[in-house]
Amino acid sequence: MKKKKENIIDDSERKTQDMSAVRDYDGEKSNSAKFVEYIGDDYKDEPAVDNSIEGRAANIWYHYKWHIIISLFFAAVLFVGISQIATRERYDFSVMYSGPTVIADENAESLADALSDVIKNDVNGDGKTKVKIYSFAYWSEAQIEERKKAGLNVDYSANRDAKTNFDNMIFTGECGIMFLDYDLFAAVRDSGGLVTLEDALGYKPEGALDEYGIRLSDIKAYNVYSAFRLMPSDTVVCLRGVSTVGGVFSSKKKAEELFEESKKSFAALVGAQNFEGDGE
Repeated sequence: MKKKKENIIDDSERKTQDMSAVRDYDGEKSNSAKFVEYIGDDYKDEPAVDNSIEGRAANIWYHYKWHIIISLFFAAVLFVGISQIATRERYDFSVMYSGPTVIADENAESLADALSDVIKNDVNGDGKTKVKIYSFAYWSEAQIEERKKAGLNVDYSANRDAKTNFDNMIFTGECGIMFLDYDLFAAVRDSGGLVTLEDALGYKPEGALDEYGIRLSDIKAYNVYSAFRLMPSDTVVCLRGVSTVGGVFSSKKKAEELFEESKKSFAALVGAQNFEGDGE
């Protein structure tokens, strides 16, 4: 049996990659090689730091971009909120009208001016009386039938919305003085939501409708200010009792304080005798 020939490479065939193969290289070195030779193998290439204002700003923006964006967003929201509060109209008290008459914005402003001139109750102490008017045009079932007979259109959806807004306003008790159509007046009265004239004024005015209300036409201001005649003459003037359930007041004490101011305003309105009016 023949032995397998061993695969032997002699020295003449061997190729090596040791330093002797390149030690005699005297060609041009690369710039990188020259730099490493000068600095040493332990050099770490670190980027240069830009300490200029622009450089530092760019670095901050790169690392904190979203922090800055979110902070600016909340700052803008806060600024708008504070601006709205600072510039918002400050009212001394609010009154409500609800009945079969549409009181447009310009008419509501005229009515507010007339009420301010009659009542003159500067609740917030800013040197003037400002009144907020809430107006909800609402027709009872009987009034709707009358409108239909007269050939007038009835927006049932708007009428339902007006009743809902009225109910919400009664529930919160935000408006002390109220000018109401008789059916609405009777509903609030019968549910215990009104103050008697005796409690509100200390007396019952002559010609009062009942223990709780007085007709608008029986108030002197009605014949002196044309703005009051925007409302029907049989509108009932009454005073809402204190309500803190689901209301807009921060506490029962605050609600009671505002109620006392409403009583003063109501007394001024019903008992007012001396004022110039608008001559109409």
